[in-house]
Amino acid sequence: MPATLQAALRSTLGIWNDNREKWNASTKIRRVLYQMAVGAKEGYLHAMTIADAGLRSKLFSGDLQHELAGYEPLDVFREIYNRAPGLDPLSKMFYLDLKTFLVDDILTKVDRASMANSLEVRVPLLDHKVVEFAFSLPIGLKLRKGRGKYLLRKAMQRHLPASHLNLSKKGFVTPGDWLRSELREWGREILFSNSRISEFLDLKAVEGIWKTFQEGGSDLVFVLNILINFSLSSNIWAGSSPVRHSWAASCPSAER
Repeated sequence: MPATLQAALRSTLGIWNDNREKWNASTKIRRVLYQMAVGAKEGYLHAMTIADAGLRSKLFSGDLQHELAGYEPLDVFREIYNRAPGLDPLSKMFYLDLKTFLVDDILTKVDRASMANSLEVRVPLLDHKVVEFAFSLPIGLKLRKGRGKYLLRKAMQRHLPASHLNLSKKGFVTPGDWLRSELREWGREILFSNSRISEFLDLKAVEGIWKTFQEGGSDLVFVLNILINFSLSSNIWAGSSPVRHSWAASCPSAER
């Protein structure tokens, strides 16, 4: 995008103050325009952020905000992006994902899920020679006509049917509707029966997130997942047992 257009958008949009609580069409459009205005690096970081600064300031307790003393979590990501060996923004984003999202999220989930079921999982495409080769490729062999993995798809055409090669990507997404149905009481109990989290979070703000989600704010499921996991882990830190709800008694895998 031309610098003059970016500057005009920044001037028009100002500082981003919205968050995922207002996830309507106009907010989505404004969000995309804002990401275009701030450039590739900041736009990508903004797109990947689950809890915007405005939402964090509402959720964090006064004591926690005082302890954080203005700490900006995205600075770590900015430093990794800046030292990426690629020259173009897309290669820098790939590098950032490799160093953060892949190791701290995707591979972590695979490892935990597999080990919990006594499985040893290997990822051959992450052999360091394959990664180095893939990173050295020009962008045109990675992304073409809006589709990723161009060279890999081309190489596998002889071995896989088109129906497989053209499948949409499927990730590890927690079904949000569960927290509106069979896991609703379980989620509420975890969030609001643990007094420890009030040291770190504003419970009125948490209640507001929960209410908005129950009323249809589907994008807040990612925020709620973090809050629920934080509440569960705080019990572990304190040495007490996690909250168990009555639904678990009838679940065959509840004791595993």
